[in-house]
Amino acid sequence: MPFPSEPQKNASRGTYVAQHSEKELTRLAIQDQIATRSMGGVLPEQPDPTLFRSMLDVACGTGAWLIEAAQTYPAMSLVGIDISPHIIEYARAQAQAHQVNDRVAFHVMDVLLIIALRPASFDLVNLRGGLSFLRTWDWPKLLSELLRVTRPGGIVRVTEVEVIQQSNSPALTQLWEMLLCALYRAGHLFTQESAGLTGQLERLLSQHGCQQVQTKTIVCRLICRVCLIKCRIAYAHLTETSAT
Repeated sequence: MPFPSEPQKNASRGTYVAQHSEKELTRLAIQDQIATRSMGGVLPEQPDPTLFRSMLDVACGTGAWLIEAAQTYPAMSLVGIDISPHIIEYARAQAQAHQVNDRVAFHVMDVLLIIALRPASFDLVNLRGGLSFLRTWDWPKLLSELLRVTRPGGIVRVTEVEVIQQSNSPALTQLWEMLLCALYRAGHLFTQESAGLTGQLERLLSQHGCQQVQTKTIVCRLICRVCLIKCRIAYAHLTETSAT
């Protein structure tokens, strides 16, 4: 059966698949820690992160980013939300093990439906790795929710990964092209290329109410001979106008 020429919307909301074994959760936590360190820290693009008193991490996974934020910035109050009850249970246990559970709270929530938190509650709202579960048509509603829970003058922060295939192997090149095709057909990329999402972040934030959008690209120094990994951070200040 041939592929359709354009991405197709699917009625199913179950777009993120994760195993719930302890080994897999540990692997995800380590992967998150490596990504944070490779990017230069929790908030490498922000000139003075100590100005933020409260932060929300959307689709927080194992909570590794929030726990490191709590350890780095002791005055912050932090909240993480994720769709998986098992992952949230793991994140709570990790926060307790690292003795930051008094400042870090985790809640089960499906962000594709609604973020069930009060409006204008956070100085910074973070989303990292949305490619894994967001389709192109999910972005407008989710961004409106991120804006709703961000305080006027606060920041909406989105980080996505762009993997650039650098191998001369025809087999690996074909495999990479098949992966890009699959992500595009499933609706996770706006265009069928490595920058199919990262290249759209500034436009997405600007079109959906964000002001003063800025981007920063960080090349992650990971040990990989066949690809180059870039992280693009797009962040925007929420003005009084966009908040209303």
